[in-house]
Order: sequence, then C-alpha cells, then structure tokens
Amino acid sequence: MRNHRGLLGARMQAATARFRNDRSGNFAVLFVATLVPTMMCIGFVVDSVAMLNLKTRAANVTDAAIMAAAATIRENGTLAEADEVTLEKEVDRQMKDIFKAYFEANSTDVMERHFNGYDLQYNPDTNDFTARVNLYYKPHVYKRLYEDTVHFSVASTVNVQLEQQGALSMALVLDKSGSMGSNGRMTALKQAIASMGADFDKSDPDKLLVRLGAWSYDSAMRDTVSMTWDRSNVTTFVQTLKSGGGTSSTKAFQTAWQQVRHVREDKEHEKKNGLTLRRAIVFMTDGDNNDYKDDDKTLKFCDKAKDDKIEVYTVAFQAPSRGKALLKACASGADHYYEATNASALITAFRKIGRDAMGKILFSH
Repeated sequence: MRNHRGLLGARMQAATARFRNDRSGNFAVLFVATLVPTMMCIGFVVDSVAMLNLKTRAANVTDAAIMAAAATIRENGTLAEADEVTLEKEVDRQMKDIFKAYFEANSTDVMERHFNGYDLQYNPDTNDFTARVNLYYKPHVYKRLYEDTVHFSVASTVNVQLEQQGALSMALVLDKSGSMGSNGRMTALKQAIASMGADFDKSDPDKLLVRLGAWSYDSAMRDTVSMTWDRSNVTTFVQTLKSGGGTSSTKAFQTAWQQVRHVREDKEHEKKNGLTLRRAIVFMTDGDNNDYKDDDKTLKFCDKAKDDKIEVYTVAFQAPSRGKALLKACASGADHYYEATNASALITAFRKIGRDAMGKILFSH
C-alpha cells in the first residue's frame, strides 16, 4: 500500500512538473484565463464610446435647438409686450414651440432609436430656459455588470433677459442722394419708414412712449423733422423725399446726435411717461461719401453717440464695400448693423430695428 501511494504521488509530481515545463500549455491556460476579461473590457469600451457619441450628438442638437429658438424670437421681435407676466408666458410658449420643431427636424436616426422624451422648463425667477433631453442605451456588456438599460440626459440652458417696453427717442438719418433714385430704392425707403411708423403706432397708440425725428442728406444736410410726439410728421415727411445730389453724411448725423442726446428729450418723456429713456439713431445709406474725410468725421460722431449710451443702428441698402465698412464701424455692434439687398429686406430691417429699440429680448448661453 505504501509503495502504491508513493508511486501515485511520484506520478502526480512528474505530471505537474511536465505541465509546468510545457510552455505551450501555459500559454493556452493564460489565453483562456485572460480571454473573458479582455472581451469584457473591449465590450465595455465599445459601450462607453457608443454612449459618449450618443450623448455628444444629443448635446449638440439640444444646444443648437435652444439657441435657434432664442435667435428666432429675438429676430422676429414678437415679444414687445408691456405686461411682464404676459411676456414671460409668451417666451415660454414660443421657446417650446420653436425648440420642438428644430429638435425634431435635426435629430438623427441614432438619437431617435434611443430617445426617451425631453423636458422644457422656463424659470421666471431666474429667467433661465432649460431643455433636458432624456436618452437610454441598451449595452452589450454593461447589462452584465450593472443593468439592462442605462438612462441618462443632456441639458442646455439659455438666460432670457426680458426688458419691458419703455420710453424711446429715435432719430432717423436718411440718404436721399441721386443713387437713391435707381432700382426703386427711394420707394423702398418710404415703405420701410411707413412700416416702422405703423409698428410704433400699434405699440404706442396714445403717443406717450415714442418720439421720432428725421434728418435727410445728400451732398449736405437737407430737410429735417425735429424730434416730435407726432410721428406722422416724420412718416409724411419721408414720403415727400426726392433723390438727388451727392453724398455727405456728417452734418446730418451730427445734428441728429445733438438732438437725440439733448436734455429736452428727458424732460419730454418725464412729462408723458416718467420711464427710463432709451435713445437711438438709425443711419442709412446706399453709397459712399464723396469725400473720404466725411467717413472719418461721421465716425467721430458715431463714437460720440455711443459714448453717450445712444444705440446706433445702421442699414446698408445695396451699398458698396466702403459704405458698408462705414456703417459697420458706426453701429453699436454687429447685431445693430443690417444689410438689405432689396425692398423686402429693407422693410424687414427697419421693422426689426423699431421692435428691438422698443423692447428687447436678450439671450445669453
């Protein structure tokens, strides 16, 4: 019996030694031992990358959708309401409608397969509008480690700064030079000012909030209408303008600036409404100043106006490059500069300027 046990032990030791010394056997065992965790790691990486890509795509579409909604509302200028509660409700409604349309139009097939709805919330206390998109993903490996379905979301927020319609004094600086007689430009300008005036009348039917004035120019400053509550004087005046002459914008812009910044405007609004006054100048041309020095002189008064916290809007109507450069430099910012290539675009530009000046909706991301 002892010999039998000793022989069995010796054989086992020998087999163990052979197995230990057999490198091919070791490799096979190691391969089998590492195969499962290696495959799990690969699957884990595949799932992680897939979820990250899904989250990135959803975040990009959500971000773009909420900014598109904000930009659309700002550009359309449809929220110039006097009542703050009404304004907040309208922001909420329009943001949701526009976000929904943009998001659904731009979501990808991959997103739709993993889409689990979205929430749109507007907080009137902070003026934050947040879009949260909910997604799910069924992993290949995760479900063995954690759960069958992984739920996650992406969110994007814009801050909506609402400014109620307030008091406004606006000066129009309008080009009536000879080139305005071509391609129906003067007719288009008259239509644009009439449309702006109609918008003012709708928002301020009792003429208690908006004062308007106009200064025309060609090779010099020509006919004008001083700042007035009777805005029909301005719209009627513009209808009588006739094109002719060269182009020199300096004196007209300077005089408009002096008028709109004058303390008289504060006193007039104090008597009518007692609201904080917003001042604006709208500077329009279809060409270049004949004398290059006029560009520098006009820009000097543009800077003075901006230093006085006057908002300067500029409109290039089929203008050449030098005229555009002057207007871009003169404007209070890129969002205060407009280019119009036809009558419809000119009318739209003036209407947007009027709405923007009356009551702003500002968005920050």
